[in-house]
Amino acid sequence: RSGDHIIATQGNGPVNILLLGHYDTVFPPGAGFSGFERLSEASARGPGVMDMKGGIVVMLAAVRSLVENGTAEKFTFEILLTSDEEVGSPTSRELIAERALGKTAALVFEPLIAPSTFAAARKGSARFAITVTGKTAHAGRNPGDGANAIVALADIVQRIDLLTDRERGLNINIGVMHGGSSRNQVPDLAFCDVDVRFTEPELEMEADILIKKIISSTCIPGCMAKISSHLSRPPRSACDSMETLMRKTWTELFPDKSILFQDTGGTCDGNFTAAAGIPTLDTLGVQGAGIHTNDETVHLPSLADQRDLAAALMLGIADGGLKL
Repeated sequence: RSGDHIIATQGNGPVNILLLGHYDTVFPPGAGFSGFERLSEASARGPGVMDMKGGIVVMLAAVRSLVENGTAEKFTFEILLTSDEEVGSPTSRELIAERALGKTAALVFEPLIAPSTFAAARKGSARFAITVTGKTAHAGRNPGDGANAIVALADIVQRIDLLTDRERGLNINIGVMHGGSSRNQVPDLAFCDVDVRFTEPELEMEADILIKKIISSTCIPGCMAKISSHLSRPPRSACDSMETLMRKTWTELFPDKSILFQDTGGTCDGNFTAAAGIPTLDTLGVQGAGIHTNDETVHLPSLADQRDLAAALMLGIADGGLKL
């Protein structure tokens, strides 16, 4: 289930920038990890402080700094905060693509890959939710009358796992698998969640065809498999014009620090804005550690650094720094 998506605008200038973030986290209610805890002068802990509530703070602070120094008149800012990024953006993906159209650039405030390290290219991702149905029976009295959905699914996931080809840029992970309700009952239902990462759209198409072929038959008579859900994000190539401007901006702000761009298998909503043809740069959020764990922390000095960087980058865009 998704919450509301928030859209806010600021200004009426000629440079239209989409500022993109999400306020959902991977932590479910009752996970035992809640609240904000200051660990030291430079560190704080809490769910989503790195991914990406810290990034939202950076985003809003960057806009405020441009307003306060009188340069915001150059811009029309559109801020889009979504509520379902961590589950594949099922209800926001069309909205993101729609709001990206006509923008000069899209900036995404996901956390840094590592200190001073930004995302270059991102892989695409696809999610296949596979359900196997069988026939229940008593495990002791009449097991032969049943059709074991767990055994059928176990065979399917082993064959799907063999599709991984990292040299070509295709990685498959069986992340969730469960079924049955009692040890003395032949299970009639089993489920798995498959994560597919790919560097090229053709690899997703290939995986889609092969996974559908694998589930078209099962090793257990009486069992049937189907894909109950399929969501995907397209891959995002590195944006050369954005990287060039970012390197220039970084060098002017932090002349004693080197900057790195690194390809990553992680995806984000910037994949959608790039697919819409909009110059996109992400990982403008905070530095931290322990992302998606109960030890998720934010390096607090990075809030100010990233605010200054995002504001300077936007001014560079307004001054014609994107060479398209």
